[in-house]
Amino acid sequence: MFRLKIVLGYVVLVALFMASTYLVIENTMRPALQQDGDVALQRTALIAEKSRRLDEYALLEKARFVASRDDLQQAMIAEYTGDAEYERHVEVHKLLERDQIRFTEFIAPKNEGVRNLDLPLAERRPADHEIFMAIDRSGRGVATLGDNLAHWMGENVARDFPLVLEVMESGEPRLASWNWSWSATEDRQLYRVAIAPLREPGTDATVGAVILGNLVNDGVARRSQGLFAGASSGEYTPESDTREAALVPEVAFFRDGRIYGSTLSTNNQRALADQLFSDEIAPENDLERFVDVSINQTPYRALVRHFHRAGDEDERSGMVLLSNMERTLAPVDHAKALTLRVGFGVLAVGMIFLLLSLHLYTRRFAQIEQGVQEIISGNRDYQFSNEGYHDDAASLAHYLNVMSAALQGKPMPDDDDAPGDWSEMSGSSGAQPQIKGVPLMMGGASKPSAEKPTEKPTEDVPS
Repeated sequence: MFRLKIVLGYVVLVALFMASTYLVIENTMRPALQQDGDVALQRTALIAEKSRRLDEYALLEKARFVASRDDLQQAMIAEYTGDAEYERHVEVHKLLERDQIRFTEFIAPKNEGVRNLDLPLAERRPADHEIFMAIDRSGRGVATLGDNLAHWMGENVARDFPLVLEVMESGEPRLASWNWSWSATEDRQLYRVAIAPLREPGTDATVGAVILGNLVNDGVARRSQGLFAGASSGEYTPESDTREAALVPEVAFFRDGRIYGSTLSTNNQRALADQLFSDEIAPENDLERFVDVSINQTPYRALVRHFHRAGDEDERSGMVLLSNMERTLAPVDHAKALTLRVGFGVLAVGMIFLLLSLHLYTRRFAQIEQGVQEIISGNRDYQFSNEGYHDDAASLAHYLNVMSAALQGKPMPDDDDAPGDWSEMSGSSGAQPQIKGVPLMMGGASKPSAEKPTEKPTEDVPS
């Protein structure tokens, strides 16, 4: 029972220490990492917003450059013989193609290996644009670059996007987000477009507009993720089991309740849209807000950030940054697991050491107990050995020998006629304290103190 109490006390102490450490980790490290993750998402969103604005300004600068070409302006108002509409289409198409070749085959190779951040606006990547068109004063298409798009000539762009008429009316270039497709049978995709007015040479009168646009898709999301990871080339392929992957968030671009590009798989993207744009957590008018979502049974912390609406109050577009909380909080889980492993290790080793120490400590007392049983069984001459005993057991063995001798009326160690074997009984470790005045249970008495010598009794001499 004595051993059990000591072991149980040790187990309780170790368990209390482990529980305290576990709670400290859970209540300090976890909230700190969550807060740091939120701050990191906000800063990443700010970087993404600035990068997006630079890309928009670059797109706008390119549209201005194309619209400022005198020959293009002249081609829009020139008088053509024969099929005038077709001839104008051919001439304008040729001039648009010239500028596209300039962007893709002359400027882009020259700047290969140079960071996008270091390039002038008109030379920033991407160099190839999915929308590259010119429209006339009425808002109808004159020419566009692309394969199998001849049927598009004459299409009324201003009917679906009246902003182009506002640009031609005001004469100020504008940026906008379009859900665009080249035919009614195609699924509309999200584009970021720049609209620059075409002016009649020498006047401020507008004769049309140039529209350049970039598709917002998974490639754009991956390039943004590469920017967050510090990849200068824009290409980024994270290792799924590294800490780097935990620090780089997933990216998704949305508009009006639909995600058009992301770094997630198709199924995960659909699951994210279902949760973000449900009635319970529908986007609000706040610039940004945090939402906890679960994708494929994995918890994510999502930052929903809306883009500037640029005059379109009905437009609700933006980006979502998602941080994998399992990876973000992995240090907490590792610390708790390490605490448990170390705690159980200390508990096991400590219990083994404690039991071994208790065994070594109480073994001598067990031998003394056996000696007591010998005396009880009738062996009055049994002597308790204290050789190799620790101090407590050796002291007890010595005093038991003294007590046994006193009970049997044997001389005490301080008697003048004490036998010479007391030093042997006390062991070789050193002299024991001198015993004085030990009262005998059988009526005898030990020798009084040395300071007061006793008188020897006189013997009767027979006459």
